Amino acid sequence: MNKKLENLLQAHIDHEMKVWEDEASLRKELEFLFDWALSMKIGDVLSRSQIDSVIKEIRETSATEDTRLFFTNTVQRLRKVASESKDTTATLTTKEIHDSWVEVLIKSNDLRSDIGRDFARSLFFKKLISEVLYFSIRRFLSEDNMVAKSIPGMSSLFKFGQDLVNKTMPSLDENVSRIVRDFISRNMDSVSGYAETVLTSQMDEKMIRELADGFWNDMADRPISKLAQDLLPLQDENVSRAAEATWDHFRKTDFFEKIVHAVLESWFDHYETMDIKKVLENAAVSRQRALDTIFRIARHALQSAAKNGKLRELLRRRLSSFYESPAAESIVGG
Repeated sequence: MNKKLENLLQAHIDHEMKVWEDEASLRKELEFLFDWALSMKIGDVLSRSQIDSVIKEIRETSATEDTRLFFTNTVQRLRKVASESKDTTATLTTKEIHDSWVEVLIKSNDLRSDIGRDFARSLFFKKLISEVLYFSIRRFLSEDNMVAKSIPGMSSLFKFGQDLVNKTMPSLDENVSRIVRDFISRNMDSVSGYAETVLTSQMDEKMIRELADGFWNDMADRPISKLAQDLLPLQDENVSRAAEATWDHFRKTDFFEKIVHAVLESWFDHYETMDIKKVLENAAVSRQRALDTIFRIARHALQSAAKNGKLRELLRRRLSSFYESPAAESIVGG
């Protein structure tokens, strides 16, 4: 490149630097680009095939170690914020919002029935009821039961009989316990079925509202910091591995692909033929507000690039190819 072309290149770079460093010039350029973009339709910018490619990449790409570290650090920071919070559950929502969700549950008859049925048939519920029945029967057979107290002399008779049995047949208590537990085990299906009937038939609007009010009263004043402390075990490495394994499996299932495509199809059906200006208007985002946001980001980025010399380096690299070309030399030479 001869001296004249080098001088022209330098002058051109200086000119471009002034354009991008000057806030008024930068805003004018951004307004031009933004107004041009507003006229474009969503389908011209983003296609369904592009989205399909992204979904495919998500399904086939496992989380990197850096991604895992990022999420681990994020969870730790969020837990720290929660553990130091002075807020309670009631400050994060209102009783009115809570009641609105209760109304949703009340209208979900099938969901209520499914929850009640699944809970009554669960191993946890059966175990709980089994222990409650065992405890109740043993208490009933003890000297403190209400029948013994209500009949004169019965309590002393129970006590005398219990002492006598313990002396003559010390292993009887263990046998009674075994018999009681066997009895409960044989009848647990009937008990569970009865509980299921109660949960599905008697869980009416009145009971749901009473339960919901009780839940609100218990939770409203509970500090968020207590919840954060309760969730502390979820930071365990085993939990992270289980969560990652669950996600890795789920994202490869047909169901994952179907629900993601269903959401995207719905989004495209609604927005594909709509221009960007209309999308922003529907989102209550004005042209001025959007421009101000873009300008702040672009100004900061360009100021940083100009300060560290990267902007000038970029301009020189982009413009040099022209000024070093035969076409430029022939023009200057002419």
